[in-house]
Amino acid sequence: MQTLDAGWDMAAIGEGESTLLSLVDAKGDPAGITGLAYRDAAGAVTRTGKAKQRPLDDFPGFAVTWDRFNALEITRGCVYACP
Repeated sequence: MQTLDAGWDMAAIGEGESTLLSLVDAKGDPAGITGLAYRDAAGAVTRTGKAKQRPLDDFPGFAVTWDRFNALEITRGCVYACP
């Protein structure tokens, strides 16, 4: 995993919306959360399977509180066709 090799602690596999929400609810503990890759204590890469997909309409494209600020724009997937 290039993302982990670059120094990140965790990486989302596939769509990360539900994975991120689950990770926040779990206070950063990746145990039992699908859609993650991370290194265990021995340094081996652990993959937790495919994340649950949610409709993009579940996530508004603006700050609901203020109804005027755009959210951070990201892309889906790797534009370089990384595995």
